[in-house]
Amino acid sequence: MFDIDTTHSPVGASGAERWMNCPGSVRLPGGAWMEPEEAPEYQTRGTAAHELAAQCLNSSADAWEFMGQKILGVEIDQEIASGVQVYLDEIKRVRAWAESISVPTIELVEAHRIAKDHPLCYGTLDFAAIAGSYAYLRDYKNGAGVTVEVEGNPQFLYYAYLLLDAYPQIKGIQIGVVQPNAFHPDGPVRVCEVSAPEVLRWARNEMLPALAKAVSEAAELELLPGEWCRFCPKKLGCPVLHGLYKTAATTDVEKLPQLDTPALGRDYALLPQVKQYIKAVEDEIFRRLNSGEKCEDAKLVYKKTDRVWKPDAESVFIAALGDKAFSQPTLLSPAQMEKAGPDAKDLVREYAYTPVAGLTVALRTDKRSEVTVRTSTEVFGEAAKEFT
Repeated sequence: MFDIDTTHSPVGASGAERWMNCPGSVRLPGGAWMEPEEAPEYQTRGTAAHELAAQCLNSSADAWEFMGQKILGVEIDQEIASGVQVYLDEIKRVRAWAESISVPTIELVEAHRIAKDHPLCYGTLDFAAIAGSYAYLRDYKNGAGVTVEVEGNPQFLYYAYLLLDAYPQIKGIQIGVVQPNAFHPDGPVRVCEVSAPEVLRWARNEMLPALAKAVSEAAELELLPGEWCRFCPKKLGCPVLHGLYKTAATTDVEKLPQLDTPALGRDYALLPQVKQYIKAVEDEIFRRLNSGEKCEDAKLVYKKTDRVWKPDAESVFIAALGDKAFSQPTLLSPAQMEKAGPDAKDLVREYAYTPVAGLTVALRTDKRSEVTVRTSTEVFGEAAKEFT
C-alpha cells in the first residue's frame, strides 16, 4: 500500500504518539512531509542541530567549533551550539561508562534501523551504545516549545524496539532525552530504565497492532483529535478538525451560559485542536500568498513593528538630554541569564524561583497541581459554626 521511503515512514517513530492514537491520520489526503524550504524555522533549526551533533560525535569536536558556519543552510549560532553541547557532554558521559567496562561496545550515531518483519516499522536513532546485554539510548530535542517526557514515551519505546530487533542480546535499556532549550524541573537530561520484556510486550500489545491498523486500507478511517494533532502534517485535510473549527466559528456564544459544566468542559478540552487547525490555516494561506497566489479574503501586509532609532540618534539625544536619554541597567531575566553559560545556569537554579500568579484554566492532563476554590458558603459556614 505504501511505497518504502528510506527517509520517512508513515508509521515511523517520530509520529508514533499521533498514529497510535489516531490511526486514520496516516491515510488522510495531503502531503505528509514538507520540503525543506517550506518547513517552519524550528524544524530546520532542529534538523541542523541534529546534523551538527552527528558531525561532532563522529569527529570528537565540540559544538562551539562550528559557530558561524552553515549546516543545511542554517547558521550555527550560540543557542544551537550551546544546546548541542549539552547533548555532546551527555554522550561523553555515556562513552566514559562504556570505556570503564571490559566489554566490546557497539556505537550508533544517527543510525537508520528497519524492523526485520515489518518493512514500514523504522526510524533513526540519534545515539545508542550497546555493551553486552545493556544499552544506552539517547534522543536529542532542540525545540523549546513542547517539553518531552521520557517515561512511557511511544517514540522512545519504538526506538528501543528497533534496537532490540537488531540486537536481541540486550536485556535492559536506559532511555534518555536531552532537551536543553526547554525548562523541565528534572533538568535538560531525563532518563528511565526499561527491560527488554517490557519493550517487547509494549510493541506486541500496543505498537504493532496500531501500526497494522494504521496502514490497512480495509480499516475504518478512525480519526481522534488530541495533543498529537500539534505535529500532524495533515491537519488541513482532517475532516474532524475542520468540523471542530466550523462548529467553533458558527456557535452562538450567547447560548454558552446555558450549557452545563460537563458539556462546557468537553468543549474546552477540544480548544487546543481548534487552535492548532487555525494555526495550520494561517500558515498555509501565508505560504500560498507568499508564492504569488491571490485570495479575495486575505492579503499580505508588513508585520507591525516598533519604531527604532536612526544610526545618528544616540549622539543627538546625548547632546540634548545627557543621562536622561538612558535607562538604568536591569538584571537579565532567569531565562536570559541561563544562556550566559553553565555557571550562570547553576546560579539561576539557586537564586531564581517561580512566584505564585493568578489562577487560570488547564486541561485535566496538565501536570500542575489542581487548585480547589472554596465557595463563600463553605468559608462563612465554617466560620459561623465557631460562634454557635
